Amino acid sequence: IARLELRGDEAKAERGQLFYRELQERVSSLAGVRSVGLTRIVPLSGGGMRRTVYIDGYEPRPGEDTEINSNMISAGYFETMRIPLVAGRDFGTQDVKGAPGVVIVNEEFARRYLRGGSPVGKFLRADSEGPPLEVVGIVRDGKYRNLREDTLPFFYLPLAQNYSPGVALLVRAEGEPTALLQSVRGEIQGLNKNLPVYGINTLEGHLAAALAADRMIAVLLSVFGGAALLLASVGIYGVMSYMVAQRTREIGIRMALGARAGDILGMVVRQGMTLVCVGGVLGLAAALAATRFLRSLLYGVSATDPLTFAGIALLLAAVALLACYLPARRAAKVDPMVALRYE
Repeated sequence: IARLELRGDEAKAERGQLFYRELQERVSSLAGVRSVGLTRIVPLSGGGMRRTVYIDGYEPRPGEDTEINSNMISAGYFETMRIPLVAGRDFGTQDVKGAPGVVIVNEEFARRYLRGGSPVGKFLRADSEGPPLEVVGIVRDGKYRNLREDTLPFFYLPLAQNYSPGVALLVRAEGEPTALLQSVRGEIQGLNKNLPVYGINTLEGHLAAALAADRMIAVLLSVFGGAALLLASVGIYGVMSYMVAQRTREIGIRMALGARAGDILGMVVRQGMTLVCVGGVLGLAAALAATRFLRSLLYGVSATDPLTFAGIALLLAAVALLACYLPARRAAKVDPMVALRYE
């Protein structure tokens, strides 16, 4: 990913369009480059564009918001970003300024607004006074502003018909992408040596930056969760130790009457784990009730994911079992004569 911003005379529509077309062609010819695309907005950058759409044959419901997220892209963008085309065609060399307006929508847009017949070939307008745009393709749904957003309707306009002096150059390469950095920079400077190139990054680096805040929150929550687990373990150990100390005389009598060490061990562990199980059931119920507040913080996992709940429950049970076992083992070693004299 490399961000570019044309300025001055170079930023005028005709010269800018020519510059970006030549740049895309030259970068595409570099060894190791598989595809090249241009975009006004890089996904997961936190920003975006919203435009009110008017769709032929669709009557909005009262109060319905038809201001839809959009982006402006070049041909090759979908291939570079690995966004599958599910119907119709990609933008092509014929989609230039002066040609009939075209648009590509995502699956959610087609499901919501283009019901009845094939969505390809239908028309919409991106503004009340804008020209009619023919839907020429449908692409797979994706994430646009952040990974936690719901599935949103989205549409793409061709950069060749909607010029912008500021774009991001996207390059998909074979092997290590950083190896092409100097070659790509050289092609840019070969066309305009004074053009600043900034925001250079790999897609992995871009994703890491987009997720930096979420990862920090996850680390903090993990630390707090670990501290809570430690405190819970210490609390269980303390309660069980106190219980054993209070029942020392009883344990001595049981052993004097023939109870074996294993019986005492099992009794103490069983009683402790009974309390843990009751607490675990109440905790799971409280956790399920709290999931509605956590949905917006999760990505790639359901708020009620059974594996997550089962794993956490087993982890807590294992820690609690250890906290119960240590006092139980000490209770099983009590000398009956000492216990009977215990006050």
